[in-house]
Amino acid sequence: MLRILGSAKRLCDGLTRRDWLQAGGISLLGLGLNDLLAPAARARPATSAESAGKARHVILLFLYGGVSQLDTFDPKPPAPVDIRGPFQPIRTVLPGVYLSEHLPLLARRLDRVALVRSLTHPHPIHGVAYAVTGIDRVDIPMELNRHDPRHWPFFGCVIDYLDEQDRPRATPPAMPRTIHLPWVQS
Repeated sequence: MLRILGSAKRLCDGLTRRDWLQAGGISLLGLGLNDLLAPAARARPATSAESAGKARHVILLFLYGGVSQLDTFDPKPPAPVDIRGPFQPIRTVLPGVYLSEHLPLLARRLDRVALVRSLTHPHPIHGVAYAVTGIDRVDIPMELNRHDPRHWPFFGCVIDYLDEQDRPRATPPAMPRTIHLPWVQS
C-alpha cells in the first residue's frame, strides 16, 4: 500500500481516496504546467491530424465514492483534527459556512451556489453494487466479502466480453486486459 501522509486507512486493498488526491497534489509543477505550455501551443498552427485526434484506448479509472465531504464542503471546524481531516476550514461569503482550504475561489462565490448538505439514503452501507451495475439490492454480508459469488459483474466486464465477441484474440494477452502500461499494449 502506498502511504504518502496520514494513517493507513484503506479502500479495498489499494489506495485510499485521500491518497489519490495527495499523490495528485504532490507535483506542484503539474499545477502550472498548462500555463507554461499554452503560449507555445497557441504560437504554432495545428495540423489536421492534431486538431481531430482519434482515441484508440481509454483508461477508465472508476473511483467510486468521491472526495469526502469533510475534506471539501462540510469541514466541521469545531471537530477534532482526527475527525475533520488534515485540511483547514476557511470562511466563505456566507456567515457560518466553511469550506476546505482548497476551495478558496468557490468560498468567495458561495452566495451563488446551492450547497446541499442534507442528502441521505436508506442503505446502511455505501455498497458499490448499485453504483456499478444498477442493481438496487443491499446485502451487507455480500458487500463486506469481495469474493462472494453473488456479486453482480462490473460493467467493465460486460464491455470487455462484448469486445472479445467482436474481435476474438488469436493468442492470450501478455498482461490482463485490465492493466495498461503506456509503452505496452495489453
